[in-house]
Amino acid sequence: MGPLLVVGSGGLLGGTVTRHWKANGLGTVVAASHGADGDIRIDLCDWDTGQLDAVPDEVQFALICSAIADIDRCKREEASVRAFNVTATRSLIGGLRNRGIQPVFCSTDLVFEGDHGDYAEPDERRPTTVYGSQKTEIEDAVLADDDGVVLRMSKLYGLSSGEPNLLRGLAEGLRRGDTVRAACDQIIVPTDAGDIASALAAILQSGETGAFHIAAPERFTRLSLAQKIAASVGGGDRIEACSIDDIPLLEPRPKNNSLKCDRLMGIAPTMSFTSVDDAMDRLMAQRVED
Repeated sequence: MGPLLVVGSGGLLGGTVTRHWKANGLGTVVAASHGADGDIRIDLCDWDTGQLDAVPDEVQFALICSAIADIDRCKREEASVRAFNVTATRSLIGGLRNRGIQPVFCSTDLVFEGDHGDYAEPDERRPTTVYGSQKTEIEDAVLADDDGVVLRMSKLYGLSSGEPNLLRGLAEGLRRGDTVRAACDQIIVPTDAGDIASALAAILQSGETGAFHIAAPERFTRLSLAQKIAASVGGGDRIEACSIDDIPLLEPRPKNNSLKCDRLMGIAPTMSFTSVDDAMDRLMAQRVED
């Protein structure tokens, strides 16, 4: 497998993929970040194609993780966020292709309307949020050529200390004695970012292109997830059920964007995903060590 460029290596997914590549001897990985922690600097907030001059000639693939992913911010600051999520990202993809580098774009389940769930890759995309619409635009740009790969993902979390983690956040809130409001009518699919790294390796090794769905098989409402975590840490009496529509958000959220991953499993039949129980065991062990 040829060398991999990770754009956005300072984020949850980019950092996880970079570490996974190095730890598993999958080949050369070049970490690109807007900060000082990368091997090279790529900054989509201050983008120009000259930044690609620092990319080594031997790089074959580019994983594009950089995005402004705050859904309400995408609505509230639509023009400025678009400059990053669409204009600069589209230019980056064009520049990569001019260098003969295959783009792999990190997308989202929010390209779907969320009215029924179990979405397969060919299903019609009807995003209901600005963020989902921006991702759809870039998907179109990536998939316009035969070399493009799109990874559609669900609710990612990290298991390293300090990484964004929905499970840890719920557990810590319950331990503090917080009242936790949790929607009973929105399906979410918590997925370990480390599993995304494993799936990416399988996809690139297969040589397949196009769209792939990557998400854990376990599905929860926000309420049932909070109740499951409360069974481990206590505080179940402080969970308050509500509708996702009761939570003040700038845009209504889809109710069920769950993804079918049959295409991924066809090329990686032994692929397994971290369960929420296993993730909680690891988080509880980290807490003891800390």
